[in-house]
Amino acid sequence: DEQEIRLGPSAASHFAAIGIDVYTKPRRPVCRACLDWSVRRSHLAGTLGAAILEKILAEKWARREKDSRAVIFSPPGKQAFEKVFLS
Repeated sequence: DEQEIRLGPSAASHFAAIGIDVYTKPRRPVCRACLDWSVRRSHLAGTLGAAILEKILAEKWARREKDSRAVIFSPPGKQAFEKVFLS
């Protein structure tokens, strides 16, 4: 089950300020909710989801779990992520 998510009018400038250009790769939707059937939880898919993951990995806030799509945050990485994306 996928559901489109729309960004607000200031979203592009907010993400640009932290180095994420959400409109550079138009080959896929900017963002949408995507249900992962294996764990029955939704995740953010699309260009924005991919860009956020790229930022997380580039900043070394988290690492990919072996043989999984999951990422494991370090305690400082979790704090940095929350500061940038949740405040």
